[in-house]
Amino acid sequence: MQNNIEGIRSNYAIGQIESYRSINKGSISDAYHIVSEQREWVLRRLKNRVQGINEYIIAAMLENDHICPRMMTNKSDLGYS
Repeated sequence: MQNNIEGIRSNYAIGQIESYRSINKGSISDAYHIVSEQREWVLRRLKNRVQGINEYIIAAMLENDHICPRMMTNKSDLGYS
């Protein structure tokens, strides 16, 4: 994860990262809890780009019904990096 911190900061406008920890290791993703100077985030490393695209589409549909929070996009306005 340490190697990915600079990549996260360069791809996402989340500010200075204060801390991070592994939440869990699943069969299709690794999840991390990240605390930045702005707020708290959950970052998931997914299996592949297709999974990232599909999860972004599903989250956008569920967000409209207030079922899940808005998924943050990166600086290129994509739901994955």
